[in-house]
Amino acid sequence: EEAQPNIDDPLPFYRTLLDSGSALNVSSWSDEQLALADATFIEGVERGRALSAVDLRAAYLQRGAFATTVANFFQRYDLLVLPCNPTTAYDLGRREPPRDPGDTWEVTVCFTAPFNITGQPAITVPFGHTESGLPLGLQIVGRFGRDDLVLRAAAAFEATSGLANQMVSQVKSPVNSEA
Repeated sequence: EEAQPNIDDPLPFYRTLLDSGSALNVSSWSDEQLALADATFIEGVERGRALSAVDLRAAYLQRGAFATTVANFFQRYDLLVLPCNPTTAYDLGRREPPRDPGDTWEVTVCFTAPFNITGQPAITVPFGHTESGLPLGLQIVGRFGRDDLVLRAAAAFEATSGLANQMVSQVKSPVNSEA
């Protein structure tokens, strides 16, 4: 059955939670360690450092309401199946696609972030390739605490699709071409 949770965009409060966590995580790092971090990560750390307690508390309240909405959806449905990412893969070694006015960070996580926020069990399985050979992923999400069902659904999809282990066998390391 085609259905989706009736949710508002969680990415603004997700970003607050993520950035505040990043700022906390690096609070014990040395300047030398911080200098080695990815530039986009450092941007998040700086945003996190600028947040107030009110910002953080509001994000936690929004997350609670959001989690309730998602839980209500899973009272009727066992699984939600959707793309892992609305974009194709980007260059190896990048945490995000190149920035341009039509593509923001939020685009790359819009299908996964909601379930990071709520703690729903979710898995990504290979779903084939684009015409240019880039890998695609299918995300399977389940009710909180039903990891077993999500894993069984993923195994069933892989067994019937013929796509099991395709990404592992086709990825070659740029450092060691024999990997």
